Amino acid sequence: MTSFQPQYGFNIVGKNIAAVRRFYGMSQAALGKSIGRDRQFIQRIESGGKLPAEYLEAIAETLQLENPFILTRSPISPDMLPNVIKSHGSVTFSHIKSGDSNVGF
Repeated sequence: MTSFQPQYGFNIVGKNIAAVRRFYGMSQAALGKSIGRDRQFIQRIESGGKLPAEYLEAIAETLQLENPFILTRSPISPDMLPNVIKSHGSVTFSHIKSGDSNVGF
């Protein structure tokens, strides 16, 4: 199984996932649910854990990124977010069921 992991002790992937998720005001639980995992899975990734390759595209799709590999490169700064997100003005996350008490934005 291929995974994306921190290089040189710096967790670029996890930090970028957290930055985009927070930009939307999305919880770790909501992101986890959208890819069929739980909050702890997202928490581990954002804290420096390995990201199995099969989840990279699913996370990028949920976060509506133009290119999933943007998560694996340099850190995404707040001023870059509008440039890496597909349609930053009309995000609804309608693909995630609302009303779930365990999932919040």
